[in-house]
Amino acid sequence: MGKQPVRGVLFFRRNGRASVRVEGREEPIPLAKGASGTALHGDEVLLRRLPPKKKKTSRKQPGRKPSKPRYEVSKILKRGTDEFLGFLRRSSNGKKQVFPENSRLPLPFKVTGDESDARHGDKVLAKFHRWDGPAPLPSCRILRALGPAGEPMTDHL
Repeated sequence: MGKQPVRGVLFFRRNGRASVRVEGREEPIPLAKGASGTALHGDEVLLRRLPPKKKKTSRKQPGRKPSKPRYEVSKILKRGTDEFLGFLRRSSNGKKQVFPENSRLPLPFKVTGDESDARHGDKVLAKFHRWDGPAPLPSCRILRALGPAGEPMTDHL
């Protein structure tokens, strides 16, 4: 896995850290915080190797292990997230956002072109729209309002 780009599928752990599963490799490649860019859980990505971190001291210490290679997402080849369940909320500035039910989608999605009858607090079915950097949040469209969050008929869909 020298300097050639590495291809794999990105996944987020429940703690929010991202890793990439690479075919033919047993252990996934962990990514540094913020190195996933605009990639989401399940996306097929291309990784680029980063230069090693600078050491605080210039002296080499005997018996010290060489630093592990670091990687970042350089390109998203195919999106793995299309539709997802979430909860509609209004942000402090009054804009609608969908907070995904799946904890592996760690941030809210801003709602674009909302023509549904969904209200604040409803569980909704949303479709990923786009996420172009440097936008801080991805966007989605609401496909269907399922009903108030917490109701038994809504939670079992």
